[in-house]
Amino acid sequence: MRLGKGGSLSSAEGASERCEYQMRTVGDSVDLNVLCKSCDGKASLLERECRNGVLEILLEEPIPGSIILAGFVETLYENDAVELVQALTDTLRAVVGFSKRRPGADSERCLKCKKAPAYIFNKIEKAFKKSLLAFSREVRIQSSGLSANRDSCKKCLESTKSDLRSLSNGLDELRSWILGRAFKISPAGGNEGTALIETRSLVTGMKRVLRENSSVRPCFSSSWVTSDRVRGSDLIATYKVKEEEVELLYLKDRGECIYRITPLEYQLPLSHMKLVHLVLEELMDHYPKNVSLESLDQTRAYVIREAERLIPELASKHEMVLGSNREEELENGRTISEIVAKYTSGLGVIEVLLRDDHVQDVYVDAPASSSHVHVVMSGIDDERMGTKLATNIRLGEDAAESLLSKFRLESGRPFSESMPVLEHNLPSFGTRVTVIGPPLSPNGIAIALRRHSTRPWTLLRLMANRTLTADAAGLISFLIDGRSTILVAGSRGAGKSSLLGAMMLEFPRNQRIITIEDTLELPVAAMQELGFKVQSLYVQSSLGGKGQMTADEALRVSLRLGESVLVLGEVRGQEARTLYEAMRAGTAGSSVMGTFHADSAKAVFERVVHDMGINAKSFNATDVVIVCGLTRPGGTQREMRRVVQIAEVAKEEEGSFTDLMKFNELEDRLVSGDEESDRICSIARSWGMSTREAAENVEARSRMRQVIVDFAMREDRPSLLEAEFVIRSNVAFRQLIEKHHSTGSIDYGGVLREWKEWFNKVAGYA
Repeated sequence: MRLGKGGSLSSAEGASERCEYQMRTVGDSVDLNVLCKSCDGKASLLERECRNGVLEILLEEPIPGSIILAGFVETLYENDAVELVQALTDTLRAVVGFSKRRPGADSERCLKCKKAPAYIFNKIEKAFKKSLLAFSREVRIQSSGLSANRDSCKKCLESTKSDLRSLSNGLDELRSWILGRAFKISPAGGNEGTALIETRSLVTGMKRVLRENSSVRPCFSSSWVTSDRVRGSDLIATYKVKEEEVELLYLKDRGECIYRITPLEYQLPLSHMKLVHLVLEELMDHYPKNVSLESLDQTRAYVIREAERLIPELASKHEMVLGSNREEELENGRTISEIVAKYTSGLGVIEVLLRDDHVQDVYVDAPASSSHVHVVMSGIDDERMGTKLATNIRLGEDAAESLLSKFRLESGRPFSESMPVLEHNLPSFGTRVTVIGPPLSPNGIAIALRRHSTRPWTLLRLMANRTLTADAAGLISFLIDGRSTILVAGSRGAGKSSLLGAMMLEFPRNQRIITIEDTLELPVAAMQELGFKVQSLYVQSSLGGKGQMTADEALRVSLRLGESVLVLGEVRGQEARTLYEAMRAGTAGSSVMGTFHADSAKAVFERVVHDMGINAKSFNATDVVIVCGLTRPGGTQREMRRVVQIAEVAKEEEGSFTDLMKFNELEDRLVSGDEESDRICSIARSWGMSTREAAENVEARSRMRQVIVDFAMREDRPSLLEAEFVIRSNVAFRQLIEKHHSTGSIDYGGVLREWKEWFNKVAGYA
């Protein structure tokens, strides 16, 4: 890194205050950092006063790969903006060079106007420093000779004609480039009035090029945010995540969508940004020595407490106004303390994405400093929406390293070239994070954050977004009530864990459930709050870890914890053998459920038997396989999560399945199969009912759920689809079944009528 100061533009302007700057080498590129804190602390846009300071520097330094105006608010210019600055620098260099030339040898100097041609080009230079519009006008005036007759002799004017022509040609080329990049047009020729219009468009175009190729950040953040809306984009949706507004934009020329957000801290008044900076400096200088901070949550609580103490003190000391009244002062103080915590013990700008309920995954590819953060989204009903979107956020050089340090601190796990993978759960954000680094990732650190739903999924919510039908929901509920062994299969991101969590809510609350998982995706805490008896076993990930049991060891322990439903977050290793041994021996509890990576029921059998070495007869302990898939209606880029198969294991023939329901691509829904279900018949026998009564039971469950979803969608009552109401509805249904059973055979039509009466009564109060 090299420090320096820019020189003055010319002696005609006199000595000026020089901008401090740094030339930094980053990889193969050289970046220019102009230190604007010595001014007012806020980096101005490059098309205003800072432009001349930058051009001063670049008269002596090589053109950089990017330009950063580094104040309390920092602005980064790249790509076309740097190319524009290079063109302006070349133009200025030519003007300065021409102003120092003489028309000929000393004996040939004009005795009438000794100051020409320097006088002419100094005027042009002054105009250039004023604005591009003034520069264009002055070049035109001087070229036409309107001022030469008054201020210089014709001989001097003649000697500068070629230089002026060169400037004029260069201006035409600059105009063509700017108008082409900014407006996708070529400049039109014409008279002086037309030229003036073009020049005004030239100034607007220059601003547009600079604005569209710039990003901003406050000085306490390492992440850049492109704040300008992309030209030629359509607004698909807008909503708020706390106080930040999210815009989803469709780029027609690229056929894809982007996720645009400007975090609150990027919009603070300059005085408040300075205050955040001062609080951060104070905290760094007085790190607690006698306070035990073992987790990021503890650190965050400490930082917020200290920041709330420091903010009024520092604001008073530096004569900063926090608000117009006491209430506003307190509110702004709380906001600033949260921002301070966000950029010390928190995840910085990434937190905004993890607070968005529509965001499922967040990806940062290597190299993190030059790759836009991407998100995977759901819940936006627009046919132009894909599931994978680039954001207007890009992590800076230090942000990825800072995140890694926090993950290492929180997890206590090593990360190095010999162990370039780190996995960890972030309970505060309901997120699973995976980090990879060199040599596995040769371009640097890459990060993947997978969010768990903050609200437990239910079969009703899955019906509402068309992941499954009412018939499928009724069938699944019946199979769970019948204590079936169910594997939920599918590819990554197909919704396996979401469906498994929704299925867990179909158990009665007095049923004990043991979960075994290494990613903590199942809604255990939420179910415990709702009164379920759930015991979670957190096991070692596939990448290893200290202080945790393997999934196989935890499964063996769970088999000794008494009668329970066993729910495995994922069946993939040695635990599969133990699980099937237990199921065959009848010691695996009342029911077993789990997820499995495979794209069909047949693929599940192939993996279990051939890849995991489980005996084909042992696989018959599985009752049902439910397959989740990602569909693309009409071949569009929009991926839809759907349950695509519900199949029961045919016990008589190894590796054979009977499709209870199969996905119909033309109808975009599951449809029932024609064959009779052995599993339904088996449950019916165990319940002492006929197959017809079992079918009526399934039908009643389906119609009940359809009534709720239809009402919730029609009346905009999403709370009726949530876990709390699902539990109430299931309890009411079970009570009606008990009531009718006590009087003899069950009239399911009567059960459904009475349930509807109950629903109509309570729906208004739910």
